[in-house]
Amino acid sequence: MKATRSPVPAGAAAQPFGSHRFSVHWTGAGAAPPLGFSQVLMPALPAGAETAAGVAPSDIAFPPSGHLALRRAFDGRRELQQWWQRVQHGKLRTPRTVTVQLLSGDDDEAVMRWRFRGARPVSLAWSALDAMVPAVLTETLVLSFERVELA
Repeated sequence: MKATRSPVPAGAAAQPFGSHRFSVHWTGAGAAPPLGFSQVLMPALPAGAETAAGVAPSDIAFPPSGHLALRRAFDGRRELQQWWQRVQHGKLRTPRTVTVQLLSGDDDEAVMRWRFRGARPVSLAWSALDAMVPAVLTETLVLSFERVELA
């Protein structure tokens, strides 16, 4: 018996999108040019106040609910550190909007968009400094947010 292929619904791609083509931008006071993030760790977005039945938050391979993590290779630019410091010292009262876009492989068109409104730094961390391993130093900014809009 020959298998038949179901038609691709309108608006869907014939092949799944890769997770390696994305962009990250933020708006608000002190917005920076693109910083070349290499990884975005999306938060779990529970449907209600509790996580799925029987799944402990520690069992989910995501940042804690309500947090977004952005990682990049450290290149000497200090925008993430400055944003974190301004919030820590109470000098930045207005939260920012962080937009993550999944890009198509063909023409860099946004095929999915997450807008994290009311974003504020929660923590800033760097990878280990290890003289025995020639690795790239990364920095990770974890953000809380008030709400997320999907488009």
